[in-house]
Amino acid sequence: MKRKIISGIKIYAVCIFYILLISFIYSFYLIKSNNDSNNIFLLILGITTFILLGLLYGNMIHKKGLIVGILVGLSHILLINLIFFLATQEFNISFILIMIYTISSALGSVLGMTFKKII
Repeated sequence: MKRKIISGIKIYAVCIFYILLISFIYSFYLIKSNNDSNNIFLLILGITTFILLGLLYGNMIHKKGLIVGILVGLSHILLINLIFFLATQEFNISFILIMIYTISSALGSVLGMTFKKII
């Protein structure tokens, strides 16, 4: 049980490091170019983050990759929306984004099952 908890913490640490690195690069780009934020880039960032998240969870569990990916994707989307609601008191749900992120997490989880265990 301790091993699974430590493995889950490692997954979150990798994802947080990835998000911070990409956000830093994107904010540096926005400062230098004086452009507004690009929704396409934010969508691609979200998709790659959920693919990475699904890949790491699928690699850790190595069973039922599609179901694990869907559950992980939905739980993280709900957690992110809850944090956003508590911070801003606005509750905006886009079902298209939820479907895109869930599918990308499921795809990442299925891909993660094909590799040897990373973590």
